[in-house]
Amino acid sequence: MIADAARHASRERSWAVLITSLSTIAWLLPLLSEKSLQAPILTPLATSVVSGMIASTIFLLLVVPFL
Repeated sequence: MIADAARHASRERSWAVLITSLSTIAWLLPLLSEKSLQAPILTPLATSVVSGMIASTIFLLLVVPFL
């Protein structure tokens, strides 16, 4: 009974996590290809945030449900 509830809850929460992560990544993608004067400062920031979001989303969706 508890295992079924955990499976159901993880399915519901995974959709929200996935959509939130994808929207944040999509919002930062134009910043990665920016060529303006501020780009040398902002591009590393955007790269680290996008990389962290991808890694944490994969971890959250694939590893956490098995714990």
